[in-house]
Amino acid sequence: MSSTLVHRSQQGTRRIESHPTLPYYLTGSSNGLACIWECGHPKPLAVHPSLGSKVNRVHFNHFGNKYGVAADGMLHLFQFGMNMASSTSSYQTLMCYKRSLNDFLFVSSSSFIASAGVSSDGRNVGLWDTLVPPERALVKGFLCHDGGASVMAYAPGSQLLLSGGRKGELCMFDVRQRCLLQSFNAHSDSVECLVIHDSERFFVTGAANGDIKVFQLDSFKECCSFENEHGRGHSSFLRGGALSGVTQLYWTHDYHLFSSGTDGTIKMRILDT
Repeated sequence: MSSTLVHRSQQGTRRIESHPTLPYYLTGSSNGLACIWECGHPKPLAVHPSLGSKVNRVHFNHFGNKYGVAADGMLHLFQFGMNMASSTSSYQTLMCYKRSLNDFLFVSSSSFIASAGVSSDGRNVGLWDTLVPPERALVKGFLCHDGGASVMAYAPGSQLLLSGGRKGELCMFDVRQRCLLQSFNAHSDSVECLVIHDSERFFVTGAANGDIKVFQLDSFKECCSFENEHGRGHSSFLRGGALSGVTQLYWTHDYHLFSSGTDGTIKMRILDT
């Protein structure tokens, strides 16, 4: 049996996400290029060139009929469907931040979006309604995360939004009330990864110094921590990605926690709940 199904050469790939239900995936590169691929096929189905100097994040929405690409301070939104190969232009573009859009999420519906980045006015987390004109799309901007917000996660059952900052701060927002509920310093370094468990009882964070911590969602109480789980390294799995600490976290339904880091390792833990 062959160990390699398909090998593709895609320079500077730094972000990747699979379609929620179909055998497709989305990539973003350090040269500002975003591509849609079908599993088993050597060439991309759709190519979106020159979206910015680099792609910071890519995401599908829950239904898989839309996807977004964060490049520099801009969010480019695309339709996923039959005509995406011939129509490579975005159906909407939002100027979220003048400096950098680091992460975004489709919240509840496909038209409501949360953003995390570095703003010139300190409003580093935002809520956007894409059904209104772009100049009025920002519903709420939150003054938080000195130095910028780096990552975010959403709990759909409780409609709580979490964000992590460049200086280790965590914030919790009530999306329904559009307000900041609480914030505290969780890490001594930038929060690079943030994942909420499917049960919405716990969430886990990974930092640039390699630390991983698990918290209760309803109280922000720290349950356990793993210091220097992924120490600083000289390379990363995704070329052009961060060169320090935890690069990705994945939590299964039965509490198997997988983590990867720039030390070149993938680790798995079974957490006792």
